[in-house]
Amino acid sequence: MNELDFLKEQSFKGSRITKAYSTHFEKSNITHICLRGDFLKGEYPYWDLYFNEIRFSEGKAQLKAYLNDLDCFQGGILKNVEVTPLQEGYDVLLELAAENCAVSMHFFCKEFSASGKKYRGMDYSNVYQEKYPALDAKYAYLFDAKYLQKEERVELTEGYCLIAREYGHKLPKGAQVYGKRTELYKDETCLYAYTNYEGHDRIHKEILHHKNGHRYYAFHVSLYGISYLDLDTLQVYHYVPAGYEHDARWVVGESFIVTDLHYDPERNLIAYGGCYWADCYNVMVGLLEDPLNFDPHLISIRAILDPENERENWDDVDFESWCAEGLNVKTDNGKIELIGNEILLKK
Repeated sequence: MNELDFLKEQSFKGSRITKAYSTHFEKSNITHICLRGDFLKGEYPYWDLYFNEIRFSEGKAQLKAYLNDLDCFQGGILKNVEVTPLQEGYDVLLELAAENCAVSMHFFCKEFSASGKKYRGMDYSNVYQEKYPALDAKYAYLFDAKYLQKEERVELTEGYCLIAREYGHKLPKGAQVYGKRTELYKDETCLYAYTNYEGHDRIHKEILHHKNGHRYYAFHVSLYGISYLDLDTLQVYHYVPAGYEHDARWVVGESFIVTDLHYDPERNLIAYGGCYWADCYNVMVGLLEDPLNFDPHLISIRAILDPENERENWDDVDFESWCAEGLNVKTDNGKIELIGNEILLKK
């Protein structure tokens, strides 16, 4: 279902507006409008509307007047929304009403999107089973020698190694299906194999020696989340979070992307380095008492160091070292910060 069909089929008219705001980029003179709200009925509790690169026929003065008043409609009603596709872009009519004001806005926008949301905020539910086994079934044909594009051997610690093979199948109109199959070997014996279809499977070369006496190999079947293979039992656990609020027609939304990990067996804590798309590097810390059934709720070190997001002289946070007192991290101005055990181990 495309954006226009979704708009026509859902009950946007008369629904409550929970947030209304605009973003203007002065340098490029580009303005976006976002409306968020609650459906009165239907299968989705929440909705989002985005109008990108908007332009008013009345000119800049009218645009400024409309945008200055936009946040007044939070808590108001979306009386009407009509979007008409043009040869390039869309013609839009928005009618909004609040307690003491109303507005009818008619403008052009280059891009438009409408989506329903199942929830707001972050959902830590594991959705691996909802998506990835089906991908393996759908693209099983891809892992054939005729589609092989690249093969690579990667040495891990303790005599383990990976054989990673990338496959590609060109489809009509220039599209391509991509897949990567990685096999884990010890003494030339394949212990386990996994697939990745997103092209972002950071390799962790260090074998994790856990406090419980077992050894684990950490890997990725998705851009998001992490998987652990118990090298002593060959049991495996895949975790891919539902993620931050996203179009309800998708299974997975955005969440923290792990690029490096650092386990502390003394406290059974793990520090994940990484980021969100197009944002600064951060370190997220959590308990890892059982890698095959871990608590996905993590502490953001960045939020501890800069809770109001008022940083001026640094952007990134990187792992530095574990110590008896807690965790040392480094900001990109070169400063080392200590995050104490009382914070990291707080229940």
